[in-house]
Amino acid sequence: MVSYYTSTKDAWDAMLAACENATSSIYIEEYAFDDDTIGNHFADILMRRAQAGIKVRMLLDGWGCYGLSKSDLFTRMQDAGIDITIFRPMTWWRVCLLRGFPRDHRKLFILDGNSIIIGGVCIYDEITDWRDTMIALDDPRIVEQSLLLFNDTWQRAHNNHYNNEDALYHQDGGSD
Repeated sequence: MVSYYTSTKDAWDAMLAACENATSSIYIEEYAFDDDTIGNHFADILMRRAQAGIKVRMLLDGWGCYGLSKSDLFTRMQDAGIDITIFRPMTWWRVCLLRGFPRDHRKLFILDGNSIIIGGVCIYDEITDWRDTMIALDDPRIVEQSLLLFNDTWQRAHNNHYNNEDALYHQDGGSD
């Protein structure tokens, strides 16, 4: 299956529906996710899914999600059971001393280890009427490679040694 979404609103609808229908896991990697109307809509669904026992992991960029990382919404999401990691959190020395430091610009949702929505859409109100693209796929090879990339970046964000065996999502319901 391949589905294309060429407007932000259509992409958000597909992403929200996929989160609602996930049965075991939701892994999200996003550059920008704000504490605004659409961000709260996503957060409400993700918190509800985490509280229902779905494994929800969010890997968020420290620059693009700086505002969210300092908000009450961020704390509520963690308290609801969402496992959130910030890739390269913003610090004064990163801003003052480093120019062009690496960011995580991926925008992807990996659902139940067997489907993915990937493209260019972030989660913040300002882009509601933008023309952008997301693609939904259930190709096992693409999903597996995306999981490896997600887990590699997750491990780097934690400054942990990357273990290929630990990073693989197992289709029998186990993960990483």
